[in-house]
Amino acid sequence: MNNLRFAPCVGVVNDSYEIIAVMSCEGRCFITVGREQYYEDSTGICRIHTPVHKIRIPQKALDREKEYTVHFAPCTDKKRYFTVLGEEECETFSFRPIEKTENINIYYIADIHSCYDEAEKCCSFFGDDLDLLIVNGDYGESDDRAAIEALNSFIARVTGGHIPVLVGRGNHDTRGSYSELVPEYIPTDNGKTYYRFSVGNIEGVVLDSGEDKVDTHPEYGTVNYFSLYRADEAKALSALGALDLSRYRFAVCHIPFNFRMENDIFNIDEEIYTDWTKNLERIGIELMLCGHTHEYALLPPGDENCRIPHEYPVVIGSDKKEKLGGTALTLKKDKFVFRFTDAEHKIKKEFNLQRIF
Repeated sequence: MNNLRFAPCVGVVNDSYEIIAVMSCEGRCFITVGREQYYEDSTGICRIHTPVHKIRIPQKALDREKEYTVHFAPCTDKKRYFTVLGEEECETFSFRPIEKTENINIYYIADIHSCYDEAEKCCSFFGDDLDLLIVNGDYGESDDRAAIEALNSFIARVTGGHIPVLVGRGNHDTRGSYSELVPEYIPTDNGKTYYRFSVGNIEGVVLDSGEDKVDTHPEYGTVNYFSLYRADEAKALSALGALDLSRYRFAVCHIPFNFRMENDIFNIDEEIYTDWTKNLERIGIELMLCGHTHEYALLPPGDENCRIPHEYPVVIGSDKKEKLGGTALTLKKDKFVFRFTDAEHKIKKEFNLQRIF
């Protein structure tokens, strides 16, 4: 397929897959799964004037068919009457849903900061046995479209468009002249970068903590309103029902807001984050995966470094003190097995967290 720049990202949002296809030109895009065709929902109009297309697919349909086909026709001229499209091209991708109920292999990485080659090596830890990829923010500064699309290229090289992906946004992804376009390239819930997710025997929430300092900080030039955004997330969390205790349950958030940071400039929005914490406990998460600090860490309940008390463990699963590292996470029947690893697949630390039923 000449115009498809990378293999698609099959993102998980709510109970759906959001397939993201980046093209080299503008045009009409749709996806077929079995006999069904799926289009972008843009008030009845196919989106033409964009190089990136995000199309929702029911999980049950793709899990059943185990393949999807991307169709694309470049737009020569979008007229008032008789829009002119070029020749349609298509490419089919096999898909491997999470059908395991245990021994599920997840690779988790955050704080890539444009070091995609090294990140790709980290994420190859499980080889073809990888079941789910989680990329949790700070991909890189968003200075132009190419910088954003580098994330999609990275996800394509790791997954080939064949397995599901969870994507969270980090504070560095909100910086740069093109940062407002980042949500176009990552899975979102109708544009919102926080959402519930359910895939296979796993469910939970992806949260977006936004920037790491108050909105009025001069570094942001009066263009940020993240405190209001976090308040909206608190309302969304409070509306969620309890998670299924028979399934693996966790939250993903770039900034470990429960931590007490050494510099008080980063200890913000305590009231809102306390509300987040109470609702995460109420819905029944077993743990939270974070990044941001560039150093592996485990913050158990009651830890002395805790700013906001919590009943669930917080795991910082990314490292960048010397070189980039992530986490190989395996979901066993009665425990979560964590292995902090680097690009050479060396295990820096290994520990287990018992499941909460």
